[in-house]
Amino acid sequence: MMWAGSTILCLTAAVLFWACNAIQIAQILLQNSKWGSADQSSYTNLDRDIIEYEWFKRIEMRGLEYTAGFLKGAFWITFSLPIVEMAWALSRRGTHSLGCNFGIMLFVLAGSWSKWFTSILWNGIYISFIQLANNFNLSTWLNADQIGDYQLDGEDGIGYRALEVNYVVTLGLVFIVNAVEWICLAVIFTLTFFSVMDWRKKDLNTFGGKWNALGLFIGILAAIEFVLEVVGAEGIEFAWVFFILYSALNRLILIPLWIIILGFQLPKASSKQFDSFNADNGGLELSEMQQNTPFNFTIGDDEDDGQQAPSGPSSPPAEAFAPANSLAS
Repeated sequence: MMWAGSTILCLTAAVLFWACNAIQIAQILLQNSKWGSADQSSYTNLDRDIIEYEWFKRIEMRGLEYTAGFLKGAFWITFSLPIVEMAWALSRRGTHSLGCNFGIMLFVLAGSWSKWFTSILWNGIYISFIQLANNFNLSTWLNADQIGDYQLDGEDGIGYRALEVNYVVTLGLVFIVNAVEWICLAVIFTLTFFSVMDWRKKDLNTFGGKWNALGLFIGILAAIEFVLEVVGAEGIEFAWVFFILYSALNRLILIPLWIIILGFQLPKASSKQFDSFNADNGGLELSEMQQNTPFNFTIGDDEDDGQQAPSGPSSPPAEAFAPANSLAS
């Protein structure tokens, strides 16, 4: 089992994704379980008692809202790093299938930036809403004469109504960003599927085929979730029924599982690509050095190397040192 920095990042991203989505699903279930037809009608009519009760519950559960927002932003930051590394490895260090892998990098960085920025922005706005509901007078804005003119019984609740209207308007930002988040995930998983298919033409041992098929399935589910969130934002209730049915499967099991498996495959892919790149360059460089060397030089008179000494005398003949008269005779 190979552990690396990318493995730790993937495991951390899987835990963050599971935790923030578990909180969000729990919030959706609690929200939908307490709404009956009568309560829903009273809420849309801005009934004072219903809205005031809603804000009391939001004040009690504000910790979950803050936690879910920060965890989702942290997930995208952590998730983007191994995905960029994966795209770089699949591109074979920027030399192959650049369009597909550049698209993976672009969408993961876009999703990371938008989700992190929106999470921080929404948490800041939500804190302001909680402070208004907790510390300001939202129950009675009319004086006694005005209450009598409008035949109101006790508190008018105009402040809570105004706060709820602003809350619903601002909540539209969260719906849109959540929809964009699932579009980014759908594109990332789909492009990864095609890029890994191209990788597996040369290497079948690094990225698994079943894991790759799971990524395509998750991409299709992410596209469906985008449609359901948009339809649910328009107010059609059946969209949330399908959303709850498969959200637990997609958000809590499939996507974390895909990220965890990626964490154990990615170090192998990165090191394999790096080793093959260096080995090819080293072999080529070595072969060029051997071809450009004209002779083999040795030191010593070893005869075991199969080389023969050059023919011819190794020193001048003795006659060259003889006296001149002896040469004459």
